[in-house]
Order: sequence, then C-alpha cells, then structure tokens
Amino acid sequence: MPAQIAPAADAKPAPQPASHDGIAWDERPTTAPTEVELVTVIKRWEVVSGQHEVLKLSGLLEMYWTDPRLVGYPLKRGLPEAIWRPEIIACQGFKMDQAEKYAVLPKFYNKEGGETSDGRLQFVVEFSFGEAGWNISDDLERMRLFPFDSTRVDVSIIFSGTRRKEMLDLEIKPVLTRPNPPNRVKAGHPLQHIQWLCTRHSDDYEMVAVSYALGSHPRPGFFSLPHHTDSTRMADLLLSFQIKRTPSFYVAKGIRPLFLVALFGFAVFGLESNDLGTRLSILAALFLTTYAVQWIVIERLPRLPFSTVLDHVAQSVVTALLLMCLVSLASYRLGRDGCDDDGCGFDRKLGGRVDAVGAAVVAAFLLLETVAYRIVYSVSRSTKTGWSRPWRKGGYLRNKRFVPYEAYRLVTDEAFVAVNGRSFLGAGARVDDVRAF
Repeated sequence: MPAQIAPAADAKPAPQPASHDGIAWDERPTTAPTEVELVTVIKRWEVVSGQHEVLKLSGLLEMYWTDPRLVGYPLKRGLPEAIWRPEIIACQGFKMDQAEKYAVLPKFYNKEGGETSDGRLQFVVEFSFGEAGWNISDDLERMRLFPFDSTRVDVSIIFSGTRRKEMLDLEIKPVLTRPNPPNRVKAGHPLQHIQWLCTRHSDDYEMVAVSYALGSHPRPGFFSLPHHTDSTRMADLLLSFQIKRTPSFYVAKGIRPLFLVALFGFAVFGLESNDLGTRLSILAALFLTTYAVQWIVIERLPRLPFSTVLDHVAQSVVTALLLMCLVSLASYRLGRDGCDDDGCGFDRKLGGRVDAVGAAVVAAFLLLETVAYRIVYSVSRSTKTGWSRPWRKGGYLRNKRFVPYEAYRLVTDEAFVAVNGRSFLGAGARVDDVRAF
C-alpha cells in the first residue's frame, strides 16, 4: 500500500458560501483529498469467434463524492459546466472516450429529492473494449493448452489528467466504501463494489471471475509539482476479466473419440497372432479415423506454430496404434520361428505372450503420455499462464508498474449463478495477499 501522506495541517473543508456565485468550480471542492467512491458495473460481455477470438465487453464506472460548495445549491439551476470531477486516463484498448475528453458532467445525487442539493454528486462513465473488441488471440501461448486454455485481460484506469496533476492521498483518494441499499445489506452484502448484469457463458468461454483493485504507480517526471516528493504516487483502478474455454465440445468431439479409437485398437490383441492381415487392416482404419477426428475440430483453431494438448492427444493415439502394429508384427514373426518351408504349426502361446507384453506397454504409454503428462501436467500449467495467473505476471507495463494495495475477486461460478442469476450488487471476496491478485 502506498505511503499515506497526511494533508496539510490547515486542510479543512471549504466554508459554505453565502452565495454560489463567483466560485471557481473547476477547482477541487476542498483542500483535503477528495474521496471518490467507486462502483464497477459489468453490463455485457461476449467472445466472438472468427479469424480471431475477440472479447467484447461494456459497462459503467460509477463515482460518488461530496462537494460541500453545492450544499443548498438550487437544483433547477443545473450543475456548473466547469464543476470539478475526477479526470480519467484509461489504458490502450479500454475505451472511456467521453470521460477522458472531460466531456461528461456529473449529476446531482439526491435520494430524498427536494429543491436544493446536499452536495452529493454521481458521475457515471461508460467503458468498453471498443467496436473491435479485445483480441484475445494475441495471447498465443495459452493455445498450447487448447481446449483447456484460459486467459486474463488486465486493464487500468488512472485518476489524473493533463488539467490537474492529482495524486493519491494528496488530491484524490479512490475508495471502495459505498454502502449497499438496505435490502442488499440484509442479504449479506453491506458494500457495493461491483454490479454484475451478465450471463456467465459466451460461445466457447465462461467468465470465471472479475478481479478489481485499488492501486498506485510512480508519477512520471513531467507530472511533478513543487509539493510532490519521491513517494508521491498516482491513483489507479485495476480491473481483470478472467475467462476460460469451456472444453466440453472438444472433449466430446475430439478427445473422447480419440481415446475410444485407442481403446478399440486393443481389440486386435483378441485376434489370433497369425491373423496379421486382419490386424493391420483394423489398425489402418483406426489410423485414418484419428486424423478424421482431428479435422472435425481443427477448423475452429487458428493456424498455430506449435502443438496443442489436443494435438498431443492425437499424436499419442497415433503412436499407440503404431506400437500395436509393431507388436502384431513381432508376435507374428516370433510365432513362426519354428516353421520350415514346408509349413508347420504356429506357436500361438509365444505369440500370445508377446501380445500380452505389448498390450501392457501400449497401455502404460497411453496412461503416462496422454493422461499423466499431456493433460494433467498441461492443465496445471494453466495456473501460471491462464486466468489464474497473478496481475504482476501479465505482459503489459501496467502489470509491472501499477501495484495493487486493496484487492477483491468476484468469483462467477455455477454456485454464484445459482444464487444471483444475472443480477448481483455487492462486493467480491477480499484478496488478503495482494501479490496473488
């Protein structure tokens, strides 16, 4: 957590003016840091598959604060156009254009109504990944784990701008302290940090979690003012959308049929060792079936310079079929060792023993190669590279420089959906160790 910088000793709320004329509305309401309550609203998300897989998402960022200069201000006059509100800089690819241009005004927030303001303001800003969306296919490394791949999209919002160089704990202080309505408090959600208005699934993907945090980062040199020190930092909101592919289609149409092909291949060991022609015919048919199964799912994949988990499963099955072919040849040749040119009996017992040993070797290969390594190990790797990786392991500069100090995670699993459906307003579970955010 950044160092807490105490406001100046003479810092105090601005005195309530006798008249609302002649006020420099573009200046901050008080000399003390302005606390801005944040609520993130996720309205819609989807993954669109085409030449690339694109994440599209839209929502709102709600901000609430108190401007004591507006106490008693006539509502019918409307807000002054120059009224102070937080400046925002969103990361590249995260669109908050109107707010970044300072083109959106806050509005009065009077729950009880009336003719004059109580000083409370609400500032609602739309955000999205833009019309083109966020190209999640750029994260090629995750495709090594297909169809068990996942990804995490990290974005950031800076609460400062070119008009005013506002720093954390000096001028502005984002907080996650907004109280929930009474009915939500009774439901066990005393605070509102995030509002969820979406389905959990889209195309091949599901939203596993939405993580969010208050963070800070060092100010750039050109943001320096006389009262800034080396410990002065800028305020951030960090958002992460954690999604993973739902593998059921690919398991049902790809991996399961491949395993069944391999299991069916063991049927050749039920034939007589001397029936080599029949054995090879069956194995050849299964060999072609393996590649036919691959082609069913390969059309849904981009052209990749490496093999995926599904590819490795298919390669393992092909290798197993080739081993079965070699075992069949070995059992046939060894069973004929005692025969001369005039013909003699076939040593079926020896052929059977070779088949038994060969079947055990093939089974061990499939178990170790396909199950133990290609699936179990590969899926475990996803915890380091997929949706569950920590913020600081991301590939953008913001992942290295923007440091969370208060973090939460809203897990949107089946249990969450069963309780809340498509409507949730509350808070995620606190992430005590911000390094795991």
